[in-house]
Amino acid sequence: MPKSREAAASFDALVVVKTPLQILNALEARHHFGFARPALTLLTSRKFPREMLLPLVDPADWAAIRCFELDPYRRPVRLPLVPAGANEELAEIRWIAQQWRLRRRYTAFFRPWRGAADLVIGNYHQAHFRHLANLFRDSRCILVDDGTDTFRVAQARRELAAGALATPAPSPWRTPKKWWLASEVAWNVRPRKNLVFFSTYDLDLAAADTLVRNRYEHAGRQIVANASDGRVLFLGQPLVEDGYLGRSDLRALLGDVRRSHTSQPLAYVPHPREDRAALAGVLGDCGIAMYEIGKPFEFHLLDSTSLPGTVASFFSSALDNCRLIWGNRIRLLAYRIAPERLRTSREFVAEVYAYFASHGRGSIEILEPGQPA
Repeated sequence: MPKSREAAASFDALVVVKTPLQILNALEARHHFGFARPALTLLTSRKFPREMLLPLVDPADWAAIRCFELDPYRRPVRLPLVPAGANEELAEIRWIAQQWRLRRRYTAFFRPWRGAADLVIGNYHQAHFRHLANLFRDSRCILVDDGTDTFRVAQARRELAAGALATPAPSPWRTPKKWWLASEVAWNVRPRKNLVFFSTYDLDLAAADTLVRNRYEHAGRQIVANASDGRVLFLGQPLVEDGYLGRSDLRALLGDVRRSHTSQPLAYVPHPREDRAALAGVLGDCGIAMYEIGKPFEFHLLDSTSLPGTVASFFSSALDNCRLIWGNRIRLLAYRIAPERLRTSREFVAEVYAYFASHGRGSIEILEPGQPA
């Protein structure tokens, strides 16, 4: 960590990311914007530990690499012989203390770097990234994609600009406790006046925001002329874990996908957040093999000696990334989930499929599960 603001000033950009896909997109940003001495910080957690993230980073690409343990998760309190209500109160007190310490450490960790001209961050949908954007008020703030959450961020910014989403002003009548919670414990999530979206998507943005297209030019330069091996790889998503589908619906849909590829080898690439034990049962019922790769799919293909013949999914953003990086060298299939099957976010999912149809330029085929591929 730098000892002074002058030490941080020797870096022209600070990049802060927390997922493998954000790392891939941050590397594209590093090359696209021509940062000469960018410093990289990885926000590690139980879901994305440093043992997973650091191997994805080449030290030659960064002037400095640091890690910060970010673990803002509530832990239940279960004391014997204590009423449930008291346990809940203790859990809330511990959560407040934990969040207070985390925010203090987080702010202190990044404060000396505020002289950086550019701040590149991951998912602006998440409070700790918005807090960081506010800490670096004088820096240009560049957002990298974190899957289809980019659509949600862009939509929220449009609604905010149109007055559809109000940002309530703090009440002058707040109690000292509420003032302390807001100013010292909660993340500072006030929206920035303007943002730069470095995105693969053709986004409809608020007037104050700017779009810079990420075309994966750096990744494209790394491609070697690998032959196709004819496999069909299906990219998983945490649809059950995130509440989009019930387990039985996922089983039915994947069974239909299996029937779409009756004469082809089909393997399922699980998402890091999918429940492996439950998923194994579903895949076994459908006759689909599980294929663990241990790194983001795009990294995996860039390192592979051969390319799959087909990459399929439901509405994973990786389909669009593959379109941009490999073009027509891989067949790309998006299997449509009928709106009535979805338990949440029907409009959002429809927007993603519409984007595939309008911007895939024929590269992403949209099929019904069970339709012969």
